[in-house]
Amino acid sequence: MKAKVWRLYGAKAIVMSIAALLAGVVIANEGDGAIPVVAEKAGPIEVRVDPNFELIAMVCHLAGYEEYALSLHKEKDRKLIKDRFGSLTNHPAVKAFKNYRKKAGISYDAPTSLSVHLKPDLSGYLVPLDPWPERLDTRWKKIDLEEVRRQLVDFRSASRFDEWYAARAEANRTIVGEAIKKISDMHLPEWLGRYYGPQKRRMSLRVVLSLMTSGGNYGCSIDLSDEETLYTPIVGHSEWGIVQVLPHEFSHPFNRAPDRRILREVERKSPQALAGLKKEFEKVKGKMSRQSYGNFHTWWGETFNRANELRYFRSYLPEYEDRSTKYVVVKFTDMVMYRLESFEAKGFALVRPLYNLLDKYEADREKYKTLDDFVPVIVDFLVERYSHEGREGPRHRARPRLPQREEGEKR
Repeated sequence: MKAKVWRLYGAKAIVMSIAALLAGVVIANEGDGAIPVVAEKAGPIEVRVDPNFELIAMVCHLAGYEEYALSLHKEKDRKLIKDRFGSLTNHPAVKAFKNYRKKAGISYDAPTSLSVHLKPDLSGYLVPLDPWPERLDTRWKKIDLEEVRRQLVDFRSASRFDEWYAARAEANRTIVGEAIKKISDMHLPEWLGRYYGPQKRRMSLRVVLSLMTSGGNYGCSIDLSDEETLYTPIVGHSEWGIVQVLPHEFSHPFNRAPDRRILREVERKSPQALAGLKKEFEKVKGKMSRQSYGNFHTWWGETFNRANELRYFRSYLPEYEDRSTKYVVVKFTDMVMYRLESFEAKGFALVRPLYNLLDKYEADREKYKTLDDFVPVIVDFLVERYSHEGREGPRHRARPRLPQREEGEKR
């Protein structure tokens, strides 16, 4: 019976793929059993609405994950999804994901990380799970991932998910097209290669757009082989935010190893400095928890990532000064200052001094080939800043060296 069902879905997929092509939809065929994907290229960056992520996000939505609650959607969209999938709230996959959240804290980045590691046809995983893939969220270690895969396959069939995704081809094509216009001249591949320097593996870039994340964004990646890493942020579609969001989300996987090394080295050189840095977090712990950054390591990673992403806007600021509100929420003379002040208002006081410190990194790339080469400088800075007893509050609050706003211009 199952073989008959899959043959039927295969035939439907072919018909729907032909219809999509006739409608002008660009699709990517990724093997037998995979759903044809709406995707286009912005130079070396592929932009897509990924069915595997939409599938997992739909299960999370039905399981009550607030970060997949579609809160930014119009009422019409919420009603369409409820009418189409609402009867599946008791499906085994949905019940299982409710349990995964309780058992292992599966939430936020964990479902996105899993979607990146699944094969397009859900027949398995793109890389072996033993040893554990470095870029797969470790919360999944508590879960039987083969069982998860089978549950998703069953939900895909029971919900007729392929039909739903194919029916959205025109809307997805529009979303991808809008993003392509914004991404094409952002120079992200150029900046990532220049700023982070030579990497161990070849860099491939993909942006996944989603209507399922309540506007949330996630910096995912996967080591496809010893030769290639795919960096694939998953971002909530919005009218303007992608210009501001992508430098942040692309930076995350590049910064993860250096930010962890920094903490290890600070602890090795001065446990007192690490304790001081943790006190910095305690000052804003309540504010961070409301932003889903409720532990020290997450706060530090987000702080370090923000300092680095601002270097993108410093480098490419002239290209954004005169853009219309179609691309940024308001007309800025200084995107760096706007984002820096926004970060500080949210509790990330350490971003400013780290951002200033990174002047030294960019000023001497002969010495610092990669960001990892600059880690000892950051460690020394943090040790000097936080290792003295009785020191109150952050020091070195010099303002970043930025262009001035034009007189009278609104932020």
